[in-house]
Formats: sequence, C-alpha cells, structure tokens
Amino acid sequence: MLTELHIKNMAIVRDVRIPFGKGLTVLTGETGAGKSMVLSGLAMLLGGRADRSLLRDGEETRIEATFLLEDEGLAASLSEEGVPVEEDGILTLIRTLSRDRSVIRCNGEIMSLHQVRRIAPYLLDIHGQRDDRMLLETDLQRALIDSFDPSIAERREKTAASYEAYLKAKSAYEALDMDERERARLYDLLSYEAGEIRAASLKIGEEEQLTSEFRVLSNASRILEGLGAAHRYSGNEEGAADLIGMCLRELSGIASYDPAVDAMRRAMEEVESLLSDVNRDMAGYIEGFDLDEERLAFVDARLTEIRRIISKYGGSEASALGALEEKEKELSVLEDHEAASEKAAEELSRRKAELETACAALSAARRRSADRFEAALVPELQDLHFAQAVFHVRIGRKDEPGPDGYDRVEFYISTNP
Repeated sequence: MLTELHIKNMAIVRDVRIPFGKGLTVLTGETGAGKSMVLSGLAMLLGGRADRSLLRDGEETRIEATFLLEDEGLAASLSEEGVPVEEDGILTLIRTLSRDRSVIRCNGEIMSLHQVRRIAPYLLDIHGQRDDRMLLETDLQRALIDSFDPSIAERREKTAASYEAYLKAKSAYEALDMDERERARLYDLLSYEAGEIRAASLKIGEEEQLTSEFRVLSNASRILEGLGAAHRYSGNEEGAADLIGMCLRELSGIASYDPAVDAMRRAMEEVESLLSDVNRDMAGYIEGFDLDEERLAFVDARLTEIRRIISKYGGSEASALGALEEKEKELSVLEDHEAASEKAAEELSRRKAELETACAALSAARRRSADRFEAALVPELQDLHFAQAVFHVRIGRKDEPGPDGYDRVEFYISTNP
C-alpha cells in the first residue's frame, strides 16, 4: 500500500507531501493546480520515461514514495528479486532527476530502471484510458493464480531449487563436452599450473615469517649500528648507568631522613636493575648476531618465489593451496574423462527428472487454483452486469522449464459472447 508521496521541484510543484491512508483518497483542485503531476511523478518513479519538460533548470527533481508491504508473501517475493525490504515491510523508492542524470534508490540501494519496472506491478497499478495493460502480462497472470493458493509458494520454491540443481548439473556436463584437442590443451595447462604450485612447497604462514626475517637481515648494519650506540649510551663508561649510579648514591645518603626519599631510592634501584638487564640483552644480541649473506640471499629468493605464486593463484598461501587442490581434481576428471562424462550424464538425467517431477506437481496445483479462480471471478463479472461473461484460464507448456516451472498461464475473457 502506498502510504506517502513526496514530490519536489517538478514543473509547478515546488514541494508537496501527500499522505495516503486505507480506503479511497480523492485529490481535487482547479485545472492547472498540479493533480496530473501526482500521476506523472508516480509513473516516473516506477520506471517510466523521464519527461525533461517537467524538470526545472538548475534544480534537482526528487520523487519519493513509501510503501507498506502488508502481505508477507509479497515481501518475500520482492526479496527474492533482490529488492531490499525492511523487516517492518517498509519500502521507500526515491528517484532524483536533473538534465543530465537520473538515479533511483530503493531503501538506500541504487537500482536500475529495468529492476524498478519489474517490481512496479507489485507496488502500484495506475489506471487510465488505455494506460494500463498490466493484466495482459502472462507473468502477472501466472502470479495471480499462484497467489490464489498459498500452498503454491512452497511448490514454487522446490521447483526453483530443482531448476538451480539442474542448471548446475547441466553446466558440469557441458564442461566435459569437449574434443580431444581441447581436452589435451586444458590438461597441459592444468598440469603446468599444478606443478608450479606444487614445486613451490608452500606452507601457511611462511611468507609472514620470512618477511620478518628478511626485514632483520636486510637491515643488519643499521640494527648493529643502532644497538652499539644504545649499548654505549646505557653502559657504565660515561653512559646512563654511570649517571644512575651517581644518582642512586646521592639518594642512599639521604634516604634515612625521609620515607618519601627512601621510596625514590628504591624506585631508582629498579631503574638501575632494569637498565642493566636491557644493556646486557643488547650486548648479547650484538654478540650473537650472525650476518649471513647466504641466508639473506636465500630468504630474498624464497620470498620472491612465494609472492609470485600467491599473486598468481589467489593472493595468499591458503588460496594457492586451494587452487592446487581444485586443479588436481580437474586433472583427475580429465584423466578419467569417459567415466566422468558418464557420471555427469547420470547426474544431469537425475536432476532433469527431479525438475520434471517438481514442475508437474506445481502445474497440477496451478490448475486446481485456476479452477477456483475462474469460479470466484465469474460471479464478480456478473455483479458488474456482464451476465453472459465467459472467463477461462488456459495453462499451456513452455518449450523449456524455468525456476517458475514450465507453465504458460493466459487469461481468456469474453464479456459479451
């Protein structure tokens, strides 16, 4: 249900907001007051052609409509179409237009005109002289029959799942349908790529580990130079340790006079001990540092190889190893092509049979729903004084099934036979 319409900067309309409630809403006004702008705005919002003559120079036209989807089935159907629907059933469409651009958003997400036109019949129907041909669309006629029986939704979901499985099996079978030359070419390519990954002997986390090691080895001179200076500055030969020792002697001579000074002395002892430990660690690091040029060259070459492989096969060691597994599976299939083809053909046949069964069950349910729909509609036509009206739902079969089954639903009506 349309709950609110907001139009801004469109022809004579500067800024108007119209709320709609349940029941009948009548818009009245003098000729030229802007009543037709409401319909024009709604038509453009729902994917209609943008009439540039209604746009204002230098200003952006904005048309916004809020819909409340009270039917959970409708909300679910729109969600399946990729339409973002809020949990409370609110759907807001906004179209902004200028002389050189047009953008439509649905609950904040950009949508194409094609997408909006597909969902428009579910949101609003604009009636006028020869303007409305929606009921002639066979997809909508099928949807009406489906909506007349709530149990059809579940059968349609099963059919869609069967169709997806069928397409997957068909794709797998067609992938195996190649000539010997193509199969040999693919086998050589997969063998080369699998061998390349296998030869790299990748291990998860190795790149990170070697990168850290390379950073140390390639900066060895700078590290040793800096540590040497730091060791001197923190040592006992005119370094920080000497100064802290002098400070500690002064504090020790006066610590007995004031507990606060004694606390400072104890803190300075901790500083001296900590500095001594750090100075000793630096000396040990310098003494044990092994500047191995061969190791540096090996790490550099190994990193180059790892990065070349992972950049080519997914961006990480895990992705490259996953690619190796997939390629080995494909090679296995190619090596036993005949058996794989027979297996794929059997799977395709099974999935096709499952789809046929699902389509048949869905078609039977539709035919029962169509009978009830006919029986319910004819009295309504008679109430409109079409006493001899004849209405019939014809259900035929498409050449190929789809996610909605294989039915072609068409309405036939004679109001005055």
